[in-house]
Amino acid sequence: MKIRKAGFTLIELLVVISIIALLVGILLPALGAARKSAQSMQCLSNLRQIGIGTTAYAFASEDQLPPAWVSTNQPGWDTDGTDWPVLINAYITGSGNTGYSTGGDENNTKAFECPSALVEGGRLHYSASRLLFPIIVWPSTDPRQLPLYKTASAVRTSEVLMIADGAQTQPHSPEEVLKFGEGFRAFAALDRIDAGRATLRSHYFKSDYFGNDIVIKDPAGFGGEFEFRHPGGEGSADWVYLDGHAGNISKDNITARMIRADRPPGLSE
Repeated sequence: MKIRKAGFTLIELLVVISIIALLVGILLPALGAARKSAQSMQCLSNLRQIGIGTTAYAFASEDQLPPAWVSTNQPGWDTDGTDWPVLINAYITGSGNTGYSTGGDENNTKAFECPSALVEGGRLHYSASRLLFPIIVWPSTDPRQLPLYKTASAVRTSEVLMIADGAQTQPHSPEEVLKFGEGFRAFAALDRIDAGRATLRSHYFKSDYFGNDIVIKDPAGFGGEFEFRHPGGEGSADWVYLDGHAGNISKDNITARMIRADRPPGLSE
């Protein structure tokens, strides 16, 4: 009598392989979704940390939020300029390094890098509201220059978006490649959102403005805009609000009232 050797037949092997392939096909999307969810949670954690650093900066700076970016040779600032991530990083890390001239832009913590960034690299993946974090380029006497924003001016602190996922852009010159590397980074300021309607004195919040609840539909990816790199509808962005809490907003739920900060008392248009 013949004794059958132990083992699998070809049909049995094919059945097992088919079952494994089926399980992989079912599990991979779930694993991918879980990974994206974990990245979004890390991004929100980054923004909460940035929010705490911003509060610490304002507390030590006469209630003023930092500027988005400062050009060279502006009185009272580093001669080579600076930006809000450098200023906030100094409070998060306790480094005290607040300008470009001493390499303050070369040692940012990982809190300024979103794990869901579309392109790896670049020291900054978040951008700040232009109305809350003004750009300091012109002389302070220029009427176009927005003043540094005092947190006491804010009324709708839980509604106004302060810092968000910013669209990444490539370096614009060989000097920038040397300074920032090949990685794409976000602009310091959100100066193109809502077709640039959140950059001037006339763009502060007005309760009777007809467009307060109109959904903003700006495209992303050109710099100075949102980056909707997280799950949800057509994409969503993570934010930290003026009151310091962080959240996620889908692309089709961002309205003008959320990006228009409350007008500082006594400031004319």
